[in-house]
Amino acid sequence: MKRMMILLVMALVMFSGSAFAATATSTMTVTASVIGSCSISTTADMAFNIDTFSSVDAGATGTVEVTCGSGITYALSDDGGVGADYTMTDDATGLVPLAYSLAYDTTTQTGDTTAQSFNITGTVAVADFQDPSVVTGTYSDTVTIIVSPTP
Repeated sequence: MKRMMILLVMALVMFSGSAFAATATSTMTVTASVIGSCSISTTADMAFNIDTFSSVDAGATGTVEVTCGSGITYALSDDGGVGADYTMTDDATGLVPLAYSLAYDTTTQTGDTTAQSFNITGTVAVADFQDPSVVTGTYSDTVTIIVSPTP
């Protein structure tokens, strides 16, 4: 009988670990960062047709299309072209400068997940294209248009 009692006590001790174990808990913080995502594409390049005998500034329009996530406020800007100075150069030598300016019909907008179209107006002033150093020919520059989500 004593032996039976010892076996019973041993069995209780062996199984009591799981029967009397306390439950432990911990918490975990769950976060998400939703970034403002946008895309941009050029839908119409800007091409000036300049008559050197004209007495008015030459104008041209280019168009970009921007798509941003819903509610994302964004701004449009540019890099000023290859030299960051809004200057085209003649394609023949790359040495003759022709200055221009750009203006946006809007610079800040809020996305709604659909493509939004924006005009960019370019101007070459009379004084710039009638400059004696400006020769007949083709001039060009490459401007990067930037769309930046804003806080």
